Amino acid sequence: MRRVFGRQSELSLSTAVFFAAGGLFSVLSLTVFNASDPPRNPYTALAIVVAFPVCVIVLLRGDRLRPLTAGALMSMTAAVLLVFASSAATGYRAIHIGLLFITIFIFFIWFMPRWIARVVGYSWMSLYAVGIVMRFDGEVMMPLMTLVATTLIVGELIGRFKDGLEAQSLTDPLCEVWNRRGFGIMLDRAASDAVRTGRPLSVLYLDLDGFKRVNDERGHDEGDRVLIRFARAIDEESRPQDIAARLGGDEFVLLLPGTTEEEARGVGRRLAERITHVGWTSGVAQLRPGEEPAAFVARADETMLEIKRISRLESSD
Repeated sequence: MRRVFGRQSELSLSTAVFFAAGGLFSVLSLTVFNASDPPRNPYTALAIVVAFPVCVIVLLRGDRLRPLTAGALMSMTAAVLLVFASSAATGYRAIHIGLLFITIFIFFIWFMPRWIARVVGYSWMSLYAVGIVMRFDGEVMMPLMTLVATTLIVGELIGRFKDGLEAQSLTDPLCEVWNRRGFGIMLDRAASDAVRTGRPLSVLYLDLDGFKRVNDERGHDEGDRVLIRFARAIDEESRPQDIAARLGGDEFVLLLPGTTEEEARGVGRRLAERITHVGWTSGVAQLRPGEEPAAFVARADETMLEIKRISRLESSD
């Protein structure tokens, strides 16, 4: 059991918990909360039969569960809920079923692209609201309006919260450029685009010269100001499609889509002419056919280190 739960992802756990909860609520509705008047929904037993096996299958898939698969499962669940709501004996039960749409909409907002979540979520709520109004007339109008508004507002607020968390986790808080994690994501995308389109992709690996001395002699506050100014200068001198990131300490990278190695060297020379408040060294590499993105960046780093080594040897002569 520990082994199964040890390889779960946030997506698989959330999906499994959703179906486990759905099965449990269905069991409770047939036992503890069962009432003979009005009669119970005949689909409840079917929900029990389906929900628990799906939960087990999702847990067995674990971190191999893909967002597309999870989205399809949740979409089928939403379709079943529409059937449940349309066949509910009372308006109260229909509204109660509709509460589950809040959970589904939040799931899509959290795990799917925002536009997909909005299209699917708004479509569901529209179909649900129209079906309920046609079935129960004005009997449930006020709670229905409250439910629909709450679902959409809560979903949008959580979407904004998610955006903020992603920005914090992918952005360097000091320099306000991509951090190592964010750069890794952008690097994979850029490399995939380069392979797909056949366009070149190059990178500049930049490292400040003598930055430790700045911290030691002028203090860490001044060191931070140097880093911030350097990052802003790189960003201002770059094209909109270029990707600037701080990998840590005084190491930066500038990813250059559609740029050859020779053109990237030209970019490095231009930056050297315009960014002069601190000394820095850069190494250049171009993505080779079949090369892993990380290896391509590592080559630029090695080139930069070799240039620094030669510069130190020349200075000592």
